[in-house]
Amino acid sequence: MFTRTPQERKIAMAKQATLLAHELPAVSSEIHPTHEDIAALAYAHWQEKGCLEGTHEEHWLRAEQELTTNREVAGSGTTKLEMVSLRRR
Repeated sequence: MFTRTPQERKIAMAKQATLLAHELPAVSSEIHPTHEDIAALAYAHWQEKGCLEGTHEEHWLRAEQELTTNREVAGSGTTKLEMVSLRRR
């Protein structure tokens, strides 16, 4: 079994903390959809509903929710289809 000195443990922990700190912003940006992504999906929803005026906020919020949910599911390693299957069980 490999044993480390207290100094080696501190160095290893510092390296791990540095690596984790660099990964956090990437994780955050992966979960939050971009303005362009939301706009494109909201526009598609608007077209699907017959281009009704006055419904932009509804479509925007729906698109934002769908994209956020998809990214959270993707971050968990489970696909949206798998999540639906699990809910039906």
